[in-house]
Parts: sequence; structure tokens; C-alpha cells
Amino acid sequence: MIDEEAAEVVRAIYRWFVNEGMSKCGIAKRLNELGIPNPSFYKRRKGMHYCNPKTYHSSGLWSVKTIREILLNEMYIGNMVQGKQKVVSYKVHDRIFTDKKDWYIVENVHEPIIDVDTFERAKRLHEKDTRASPGKRKMFWKKQF
Repeated sequence: MIDEEAAEVVRAIYRWFVNEGMSKCGIAKRLNELGIPNPSFYKRRKGMHYCNPKTYHSSGLWSVKTIREILLNEMYIGNMVQGKQKVVSYKVHDRIFTDKKDWYIVENVHEPIIDVDTFERAKRLHEKDTRASPGKRKMFWKKQF
């Protein structure tokens, strides 16, 4: 079942990035200005017992890293991706990232929030140089596509 409140934020992120040419930094600033909590704060606000050591003491503000992770997450097109990381050993809990060829991807596991075309466009844009000029929210296109 889709959480429509969270889904609307995700759809807005894709729309601003793909259709309106807003930079990831500009998107984070807009979400912060609108007072929309980042995903970890949203989960805690909804009463979920969400605990992530990296975000436990965060301010609840959006970051460019969070925007990037949302734009590249196949979960939003209905796919499940597993095996991105593995634990070094059961005694040493350090995690290492695995090569994409070693990931397990199962398509169409659940209802998508974003259509595949929009997701692919966001992925291609992410691969380009999408910096914003200082003080601007629109992207600077180094290379046209």
C-alpha cells in the first residue's frame, strides 16, 4: 500500500528535477523551506520505530545526498533491489558496497510511484553535470543531451 503523503513528496522531487530542471541542492532547499520533514523524521513522526545511527541526531533537514538517493532508487518504479552491501563478517559489522552486477533485482514487486520513463530520465540527468550556479536553483547544463 502506497503512503500517499510520502509519495506526493517523491513525485514532486522527480517533477522538479526532470521537468523543471531544478538542481538537487535546489530541491533540498525547497523542501526545507516548505517545512517537509526528511524521510527519517517523517517515519518517526508517523510512529514508526525507525532507528538509523547516521540520522538519529540529524536536524530533520533534507540533504543533497537524500535527494540523490531518492532519484536513483528503483523502489519507486516497483522494483526490489537487494545485495547492494554486505557485511564483512558476523564479528566485524562493517559494511562494504558490492558491484552492481552482484545485486539482486526483482522487477514489478509492488505498485510503482514513478513511471519508468521519468525514472530513466532522472537517471540520465544525474549522470550529466547538473550543478547549479551559486545562488541559483536551476541546473547549469555543461553538456546538452
